[in-house]
Amino acid sequence: MKRVVTLLLIGFLSFSVRAQIIEFDALAIASDSVIDTARLSGSVSLSFDVNKQDELVYYIKTGGNLAYEKKKHFWVLTANNQATLEGDDQVLNTGSSNFRYLWNFRSKLFPEALVQYQWDVTRGLRERYLAGGNLQSTFINKKSHQFSVSLGAFYENEFWGWTAVPDDRKPTENPAPVSVNFVKANLLVKYSYILKNKSTFSLRLFVQARPDSYIKYPRIAPNATINFRLVKNLFISTSFSGIYDFRPIVPIDKFYYQWENALIYSF
Repeated sequence: MKRVVTLLLIGFLSFSVRAQIIEFDALAIASDSVIDTARLSGSVSLSFDVNKQDELVYYIKTGGNLAYEKKKHFWVLTANNQATLEGDDQVLNTGSSNFRYLWNFRSKLFPEALVQYQWDVTRGLRERYLAGGNLQSTFINKKSHQFSVSLGAFYENEFWGWTAVPDDRKPTENPAPVSVNFVKANLLVKYSYILKNKSTFSLRLFVQARPDSYIKYPRIAPNATINFRLVKNLFISTSFSGIYDFRPIVPIDKFYYQWENALIYSF
């Protein structure tokens, strides 16, 4: 019981679940009305799993976002965290926080600025800082569905450890952590379908790579999410997210994926 309580505290204090949130930007872009007065929206999500292998493994996943809209301006803050407790009180954390600003976002072509902080101890990613911008082109913008493509660039700093690397792939017994800095090109293709009851289905494909090796060694991240509305403010969500890295910074497996389910409360 003490382990479960510890895990719950860690999950709630870090506030957030990966990709399982209400897409307020998609809902705002689909709306015909311009908001003259400020409007604040938000959502929080929670899931909890227990698995039994050699020892009990507890997972708690929390997530949330806040969106602020006024006239042509849209700000959205998203955060997520997954805490894992297994064996001898070993706690692993995976998550990110992301802030985006969209200007004139109901136009067919509009700019977006973003900053992000990310960590993924299960893969050995200790820290990742990212800042950049995109131009988003909305090819289809209906109340029921949207299709858009974003192109941009960003600067990132990544700090990798070797905890997720098998021993036979390590160059030495205790290799030093690896820190890298890159400027990368970014491509995002997104499709969203919005039902009348505000349930949503979305598909995303992220492609990121250095301009000098864009075709050869990209990092590709697909994501599919369904948010089904149960009652006025309560949703159930299921999400698949993956990463395929053609040239990882450290020699971990190139493909990684997660399948997650959660309850979401929107306000």
